[in-house]
Amino acid sequence: MLFREVCREMPWIVENYWLNEVTTVSKLRSQVANEFRKVQTDNSKVVDVLIFKGQAEITDILGHHFNRHHLITKYVAPMTEDKILINQTTKKSAFLTNFLKTPPPGSTGGFCSNQEGWALSMKCLTRIVCFAS
Repeated sequence: MLFREVCREMPWIVENYWLNEVTTVSKLRSQVANEFRKVQTDNSKVVDVLIFKGQAEITDILGHHFNRHHLITKYVAPMTEDKILINQTTKKSAFLTNFLKTPPPGSTGGFCSNQEGWALSMKCLTRIVCFAS
């Protein structure tokens, strides 16, 4: 029942959020169908909660409480954790690498001279001091 409601509103959503520049109604329907298929459960309480959350989300979308980029990142081109990790590990800028290797005033070693320190600093985006033992 909820999926039918969502599918009926797809043309309106695509038109009003100007999603026709990045996707079609049929592609958006298939993406939403995949979101419905992700959940495999027989527990009626879980199903009730998911239906409630789905109805709340479609109400928010129809009430323009979502912005265009929210819909694009969530349904048109969703980023999985694998893609996020790949983007974080492959994009090492020269500036950041040099910044993390330069020693602070009055010390001899770099902030993060080993690979483990680099991974932690990229994850937290903070300066982590790596002590040599």
